[in-house]
Amino acid sequence: MNLSAIRKQIPEADTVVFVHGLLGSCRNLFRLYDAVHKEGFSVFAYDQRGHGHSPHGSPESYTVQQLAADAIELMKQQGIQKAHFVGHSLGGRVSLLVAALAPTLVQSLTLLDVGPRVSRRGVDNVRDIILPMPPSFANREEADQFLSRYQDAGLQQFLRSNLRDRDGILAWIFDLHGIKTRLLEALEENYESYYATVQCPIHLVRGALSSHLSAEELQYLQKNNSKAFATTIQKAGHWVHVDNFEDTAAAVIQFLQKHSSRSTNS
Repeated sequence: MNLSAIRKQIPEADTVVFVHGLLGSCRNLFRLYDAVHKEGFSVFAYDQRGHGHSPHGSPESYTVQQLAADAIELMKQQGIQKAHFVGHSLGGRVSLLVAALAPTLVQSLTLLDVGPRVSRRGVDNVRDIILPMPPSFANREEADQFLSRYQDAGLQQFLRSNLRDRDGILAWIFDLHGIKTRLLEALEENYESYYATVQCPIHLVRGALSSHLSAEELQYLQKNNSKAFATTIQKAGHWVHVDNFEDTAAAVIQFLQKHSSRSTNS
C-alpha cells in the first residue's frame, strides 16, 4: 500500500518516525515534528491506512498488527534502517508492536498517553465518539448540527477538519466503515506480552488529566519493563501534545537527545 508521507532529512542525523492516532493524520503531529526537526533530527511522518490521504483497506485489514506491518514496510521503502518512534494513542500501540516485532528497526519508543492496554473509560469514550457517526452529511449545516452533540469544542473542530466535499456531500476523509467494523475492536486488545519484550528505551508520556492512561497504570508499566521512563504532563489530557505543547515537546526532545546516536556514541 502506498501511504501518504512527509520527510525532512539532516545528513547523518537520527530519524524520528511519528505515528498519529485514530481518526487522525500526520498533520496532527506537525508541530511536534517541526520542533524535533529543529533540534537536529531527521523526521518522518505518514498517514496510516484508512486515514488522511492514504488509501483505504479492506475492513479486515484494520488491525494493529497490519498497521505495524505497514510501518515496517514503509521504513524499508524509505530506506530507514533504524528510527526513534513517537506514537500518539493508536499510533503508540502501532509503534509498540513495531518495537516488539522488529526490534532492530527501533532505537527508542515514545508513547504519548497510551499503554499496552486502554482503560475501560477510554474505550467507552472513543466508542461514544465514533459509533454515532453517519457516513456523510448533505451539507455543512447538517454536519454542524451533528457535531454539536460533542461538548468539547476542540473535538468538534478536529472532526470538522476531517470532512471533505465528495460529489456534493460531505464525507469523512477517514474510512469510517473500516474503523467501526474492525479497528474499534483493537482498542480492547491487550499488548502487555509485546510490551514486556521491548528492549529499547521507552518513554511513557501521560497527560495528568487523561482518562486513557491512569497514574496507577503508568506505575505498573514502569515496573514491568526496566527500560521504561515516565513523564506526566500537567494541564493535559489524552491530547498531551495539543493541551500542553511546550512541556510535551520539551520532554520528548530531552528523551530523544539522551538516546540519540550522537549521545550514546559520545
